Amino acid sequence: MTSDQPSAADRGKRGTVYIDCTGTWFSTRNTGVQRVVRNIAIHAAEAGATSGWTVRFVVFETDRYVAVEAATEFQARAEQPLSDQPKAKKPSRLKRRWSRLVGRVAAGHRRLRQMVRTGPFAGHLGHRFPLSPDALSTAGAGDILLQAEVLGDDREAFERIDGFSARGGVVAQVVFDLIPLTHPETYSSKFVRLYKARLDAACRKAHVFLGISKAVQTEIEAYVTRTIERSTPAAFEHFRLGSGLDLARAISPVSAAATTAGTAGTHRFLVVGTLEPRKRHGLVLDAFERYWAAGGTAALIIVGAVTWRNEALLTRLDTHPERDRRLVVLRAASDADLDHLYRSSTALVFASVAEGFGLPIVEAATRGLPAICTDLPVLREVARPDTRFFPADDVAALAAQIDAVCQEPPAARIATPWLTWSDSARELFAALDRAYADLPRTAQDGGSEPREKHSRHSG
Repeated sequence: MTSDQPSAADRGKRGTVYIDCTGTWFSTRNTGVQRVVRNIAIHAAEAGATSGWTVRFVVFETDRYVAVEAATEFQARAEQPLSDQPKAKKPSRLKRRWSRLVGRVAAGHRRLRQMVRTGPFAGHLGHRFPLSPDALSTAGAGDILLQAEVLGDDREAFERIDGFSARGGVVAQVVFDLIPLTHPETYSSKFVRLYKARLDAACRKAHVFLGISKAVQTEIEAYVTRTIERSTPAAFEHFRLGSGLDLARAISPVSAAATTAGTAGTHRFLVVGTLEPRKRHGLVLDAFERYWAAGGTAALIIVGAVTWRNEALLTRLDTHPERDRRLVVLRAASDADLDHLYRSSTALVFASVAEGFGLPIVEAATRGLPAICTDLPVLREVARPDTRFFPADDVAALAAQIDAVCQEPPAARIATPWLTWSDSARELFAALDRAYADLPRTAQDGGSEPREKHSRHSG
């Protein structure tokens, strides 16, 4: 392995890292993936320069990659008052039907273009449907395309990536988790099939895989080795995520709902995570019902957006006798709200059955908030020493931990230092450097020796 820090002579001699942030660019959501991509993008240029790379941002739009100023845009979103930021609106039924029709026509057009360019008549008609120039047209040897999220199933995007690889470019894939494959029962069968198809496509095209934790690196390396047929070996590394609620910097006061949440209880326990099966909100509620039945007086605050397969949970939460008393549900909390709740709660409860990192645990720790967590390897990887663990799906054990926390005398809260997002971006580029240095030459290079670290830019 090479040093994480290149020599002074090496800096500035590398090519360009193109960061594909398509999903987050077009998203109005503020869940874990978007938070990670946004913050990495904001700090990527500085981190890349430390390793000698030039950084550019691209998004895939219709049929080509286009250059965008992602760092500027994401920074503006962080500093914009939340009341002025665009909100996701559910489209009308007519608009949804129209969008599906337009999508099917566009997909048919792309398939026709693909057939004409690569099918049996390509020699006669292919020249009439050439690929238009895009932001990657001049990129190739010595450059890297970093997929910040798993790409969709757009054939035109794959064709652009194939062209980039054919010119000697290296494709790197950030991997957040493999949960739809390791825990398919927590998703719909349709989503699992779609996820697997997209992940397999990414695994066939990427040369480098960067997990967001050591646990994820181990999982993706095992999956690629066991499942994917490759003509050349791949490189695997990982980096750690940072901690910081970037949108908390927005000019937005803490809401009244967050300020008063859980004040009916003697203690306040916080749950942060989207309302989906693997987060085990139902199990947490089971544990609190057991705790309340035994005379417990603490309150439970659940913060999370509504996602999928949660109808029974939503009904249970909405009709619970403790709702808006010792049970509070906030589905649209701002980062300022979340920051306040981390600082004012007694403990975080994190009962997820599977995670790629466990960002709320780190966010809580940096504010001095202790945690009660499922006993998972990835959570032990990021949790602080005083974290309480309980076996997955053990309601009685969790209820006992909740009661134990309430019985302890108040103690001074000590914040645990963790990486900033700037640190995280530097770790990402250091991991990318290590993987790039150890990556065998591509078939186009005609060799199997380790790739020279600076390729065409080494002078």
